[in-house]
Amino acid sequence: MYPHVRFAGGTVTTFADRDAFIAANHIDKLIAGEGWDHSKWDSLRIVQSSPKKVHIAVEFSRYHADGTKYASYPSMYIVEQVDGRWGIRARSSFAP
Repeated sequence: MYPHVRFAGGTVTTFADRDAFIAANHIDKLIAGEGWDHSKWDSLRIVQSSPKKVHIAVEFSRYHADGTKYASYPSMYIVEQVDGRWGIRARSSFAP
């Protein structure tokens, strides 16, 4: 969902649209730099909710191709319903 806001690494980044999000998220650098292959949710816990907005405390882990977990990060996601569609509006992560 756009605009989308990310708080991480001491910075706040706003992505105006999908193209801006894709341009700023260099998956190839994540793969080359960390050997990342995939991520999985470890936990999701609803902290607050209303009929059109939910705050979710999450933790996710990153894995290498062989299934080895090499990093876990707690995060907070704000999910909203806009025009009948749910999407992640903002997230605050301890991931780099």
